[in-house]
Amino acid sequence: MLSIFTTVFGCAALTLSSSLCVYFLRSREAIGRAVAYMLAGESVGLSVAIVFSLFSNGVFDIMGPFAAMVARVLVFATAVTTSTHLAYQTAKIQSDEGESE
Repeated sequence: MLSIFTTVFGCAALTLSSSLCVYFLRSREAIGRAVAYMLAGESVGLSVAIVFSLFSNGVFDIMGPFAAMVARVLVFATAVTTSTHLAYQTAKIQSDEGESE
């Protein structure tokens, strides 16, 4: 029962992250798009976590060790890429503000 709750909670979190991603994608500001990319990366990670949750519940028994490794690498690469992009955009905004003072 707890594993089903975890999967449902994960799906709710994925829905929230994805919805906020779409909202911030509409932004005209670079920081808004950077937040959208960060939320897209979070959605990828949540999707993989949900898949692993389904595997642990026995819903799917088809993922081999290599596929599991690829899924983890995807999550890590997405996190690194989106975090770096958000940090870059934030630093750019901060430096622009510093020049205007």
